[in-house]
Amino acid sequence: MGIPNSANTVSDRVFKVDTKLPDGRITSTYVVAAVAKAKAEGMAQLDDVRERLTTEVKKQKKGEQLIAKLGANTDLAQIAAANSQEVQNAADISFGAPTASSMGPEPKVQAAIFAAANGQTTKPIAGNRGVYVVKVNNITAAPELTDIATAKNTLLEPMQSRVDFGVLQALGKLAKVVDNRLKIGQ
Repeated sequence: MGIPNSANTVSDRVFKVDTKLPDGRITSTYVVAAVAKAKAEGMAQLDDVRERLTTEVKKQKKGEQLIAKLGANTDLAQIAAANSQEVQNAADISFGAPTASSMGPEPKVQAAIFAAANGQTTKPIAGNRGVYVVKVNNITAAPELTDIATAKNTLLEPMQSRVDFGVLQALGKLAKVVDNRLKIGQ
């Protein structure tokens, strides 16, 4: 039995109790799906989240140790040499593209970059993938806005989608709709 051309069909079938999922074809990929474990609604059991918690605590503790090791040193060359690393440059970081390709998504580091003054070196920042010390070499002022209507539409379009979604959520809540599906990917 084939599965219609939709990944949602697979997830819909997974959430039906005692449903057996056949092998199926979605576009050019075969899908073999099975439910490993159904979890009850409410607080997760420690055994279910232990691995994730352990990973996060280790990452936090490593960050604290590295920050303590770096101390108050703000000389990037010395820090890099002492840790067998190279000083890396990230050019053209902006609010539109706030991530350096070598760094990945690092919200704390990005916030520190945008908060720093020109020529300022940050204190060590514990990020998701490491500890960072950042020096802002140059700040370029944003150009004057010439086409306000286009800028306004660029900001309004995603907000309109959010409003539409929020209205649907509010209507569902008012109608007391209960979503019994388990969260996918958790």
